[in-house]
Amino acid sequence: MLWGKLLKEFKLGWVFPRGCAEMLIQQPDFLCCKKKKIWTLAIMAILWAIWGERNRRIFEYVVSLEEVWDRIKFWVALWLKSDGRPAPHRELTNEFNVLEAGLWNSISLNKGCYKGQETISRLITYDGIKQRLWGISLSSAAEPGSPVIVDGKKVGKLTSCVPGGNGSQYVGLGYIKRRAASKGDTVIVGETVTGTLVEVPYLARQHPLSNSSSS
Repeated sequence: MLWGKLLKEFKLGWVFPRGCAEMLIQQPDFLCCKKKKIWTLAIMAILWAIWGERNRRIFEYVVSLEEVWDRIKFWVALWLKSDGRPAPHRELTNEFNVLEAGLWNSISLNKGCYKGQETISRLITYDGIKQRLWGISLSSAAEPGSPVIVDGKKVGKLTSCVPGGNGSQYVGLGYIKRRAASKGDTVIVGETVTGTLVEVPYLARQHPLSNSSSS
């Protein structure tokens, strides 16, 4: 170390302290009063520099944690959308009902009485479900809320869009009128983005109920 070399060079019998606290306490005897003050100020400057570096690194660590959290949220969102799970504030809003969202396994028609049960029962009895949630394989990114168009007519709305697993395409979810399109059909999202309707795993696992079914 530089300190050791200097002490050895000048033949000073003093052991280098192990930390800044010892440096403040064990002031070398060979220093005069004025130099001891300078010594103390120098140590305080070192402590200040160390503390500043510590804070900087902690800040960088926090930033890195935020970046990691953003990445985790991105991959979770990608997984959820690839699996076809409807999300709150996206697919699950007051604008759509539970049957349009395809959540058949989340309801019961013969368990007690709950808010909306009669409405759900009527929709099933009279086949009143006007639209359904589809997975959409997109050629490029599209803004959620963009209209879904078939043969020049608006037939639905895109609710979510995330990058696909191959990095070049995107996957999305959107509500589309039941009789307007079917699996494999090509749609236009927004003005120029093309898409293909696909079945997504989560929705495919849902099973329509009858009035005699239970959950």
